[in-house]
Amino acid sequence: MQNHIKHILVAEFDIDKGSQLSHQYPEKTGIEEHKLAELMLPDGAHLREEDWTFFILNQHVIEDVSNILIKLCSFKFYNLIDSDFPELPLPSVNNEGNALYVLNLVRTKQIPGVRRGARVKAIAITSHHKWLHVFKPLLIMALDNYFETPELFIIEQLYKSMNSLDISLMPLLSLNEKIILRASDDPMLFNESFVDMEEFAKIMNKYNVQLKNNQIRKIDRHFFETNVLYDNGNKNPVKVPIKIPMTMFNGEFGDLSVIQLISTFGNSAYPTKHHPQLDNNIPTNPIIILINALLTQKRVLFLGHLKPSGEVANFVLAACALGSCGILRGYTERCFPYTNLAGLDDLLKVPGYIAGVTNPAFEEHPQWWDVLFNINTGKVTISPNIEKASPVENPLFSINEKELLASSMDKEFMNDIMSLIQQKYGEHYIRERFRLYLIRFIEVASEYERIVFNRTKIGYSHETIHDKYKIGVGAYFPDDLSKHREIAYNINRIEGWRKTRSYELYVKDFHKNMLRRSVRCVDIRRQALALRNEVSISDEQLSGIMTALAENISTDEQVLEFLTHFLHNQGGLLPIAYPLLHKSESIRINCTKVLVRLDYSPVSKKDIKYIKYNDYIILYYIILYFILFN
Repeated sequence: MQNHIKHILVAEFDIDKGSQLSHQYPEKTGIEEHKLAELMLPDGAHLREEDWTFFILNQHVIEDVSNILIKLCSFKFYNLIDSDFPELPLPSVNNEGNALYVLNLVRTKQIPGVRRGARVKAIAITSHHKWLHVFKPLLIMALDNYFETPELFIIEQLYKSMNSLDISLMPLLSLNEKIILRASDDPMLFNESFVDMEEFAKIMNKYNVQLKNNQIRKIDRHFFETNVLYDNGNKNPVKVPIKIPMTMFNGEFGDLSVIQLISTFGNSAYPTKHHPQLDNNIPTNPIIILINALLTQKRVLFLGHLKPSGEVANFVLAACALGSCGILRGYTERCFPYTNLAGLDDLLKVPGYIAGVTNPAFEEHPQWWDVLFNINTGKVTISPNIEKASPVENPLFSINEKELLASSMDKEFMNDIMSLIQQKYGEHYIRERFRLYLIRFIEVASEYERIVFNRTKIGYSHETIHDKYKIGVGAYFPDDLSKHREIAYNINRIEGWRKTRSYELYVKDFHKNMLRRSVRCVDIRRQALALRNEVSISDEQLSGIMTALAENISTDEQVLEFLTHFLHNQGGLLPIAYPLLHKSESIRINCTKVLVRLDYSPVSKKDIKYIKYNDYIILYYIILYFILFN
């Protein structure tokens, strides 16, 4: 079994020598010891009793062998590969490379009789898992024990305990499954995946936990729940409960809070300096400026003077989550949740870094950053030294400042987000709204490429999907005027993004995902938007959509792909159910076929039940069901 924890590090502050690394167990990380010690003992650590920090090692992109396959196999003939070699293993998208995530606990303990009256020690773990925050209770106990007995066996016991964690029964969910589970409040969703693993383990005599008849176990399949035994030197080891989140996306690390980031800067004043790629040279919400800075690979710095480094790190991790949303890559190698002046040279070598600092000296050097977010004041500053970029001028998408100001898409979006936070909507719901926002940006960018360059590398087109149902492929727009306005509004950040590493990686990932798609002949997202937004959809178009869905949603994988566009927290299946009331018999029949297939899926059964709360719809569904199957 592969070890969950690669290294345990211990550091302490020596009054004469400064920050020192005491232990690297079971082997050295290969990183310079003084750099590790500086990161583990952040500025101001002696001013507070406890602080958590998070940082990343080995921040470089590892290209996997599958890229060779992608270069050989143009996405234009993926159908040929699929039909001729049905068992060909598809390449996996390794979004995180060889990064080591580090969780660090630093504590200051008052000890009478020692110099300056206190000792400062830190303990850190490194792992390839992004959910290493689940080990926090063990780190707390281990550091307590190390303060009492600073011996190597404390570290050895911690290493052994953490790596005894058994996750062999934890199902590996696909991205589609994660999207669906995250959007649902059903604690038993995908229960069959867990049960299958548990049943298999019982057969192998590996898992034989029986509950008493009167004992009810509360289960939430959003997490994998288990425990580890921590031997703290006493006769009876401590049983520590572990809850591993099942829905973490690429680009998400630790127990971050996007809501805290938005609440801090969402109502801040607009920066006085403008930049076309960040704000179209008009007043723009600071959160949108942050997203644009991440998209266009600007250097983003979060400053929290006298703030705990763990709090500052949370803002950086939340920013990376917003920029990635499980869709875009390239943030891991640019992410520095905490750094200081000692790491400045390394930081400035990284284009478009996202970093957190506590030293106010950084604010006084605008040549070191492009956009600075001051956590203490909520102020956002665009550097006067930021690389200049002229507004994109394209006669196809000309728009004046008055029209830009009138285009309130981002303003309405952020007003909606702030309102949702005030109404106490959860962390995952807010992240989902930003995921959809990013998807829409990419769709608009793909349409821009299609118009300007006659082809796109980042979106569906008639080259990649055979539109045999004549219902449309690619980005959905209600009309040409709205298309023109939306592209014109986004054109500066589109061109900025197209020059970044993030764009290059997305092009590769899009081609890989074309190989993985289970629904080949239908652009489901486009049809989902059409069903939701068309005030008066034509009978011909609706007939084509329902026919396409009825003929192409049959396998379990196709159902999952379909459901990612009709999520429970976005109205679920109602847009699909309304055609049950249509005057056309063929539309009603095809609608029934789709719903019947979904009714057989354990994943969508609950959404079907919600539809049945509508008396008219359930009545027609029952009638059509019996007509269809009798």
